Amino acid sequence: CRLICFVAFPICAMNDDRKRLQVKENNARRGFVLDKEDSSVTRSDAYLVQLFRKAGLTIATSSVEDDLPDGLFVVRAYALKP
Repeated sequence: CRLICFVAFPICAMNDDRKRLQVKENNARRGFVLDKEDSSVTRSDAYLVQLFRKAGLTIATSSVEDDLPDGLFVVRAYALKP
């Protein structure tokens, strides 16, 4: 719920239809991965899409960075609109 509120609040204040909220995230293969060392959470693309929808946001575009070394999480950029 906190992530949804954090993401939804600034974009809901935008009144220009052309504005987008840019989010760049590491993606787990499925579900989520909890790193106990630094308490970070890496979510899958499907998980993030579900969170964005719950926040009332639509994905205008998304793209994957393809120039990263093997063995790292996939990095995806999202352009969100209300």
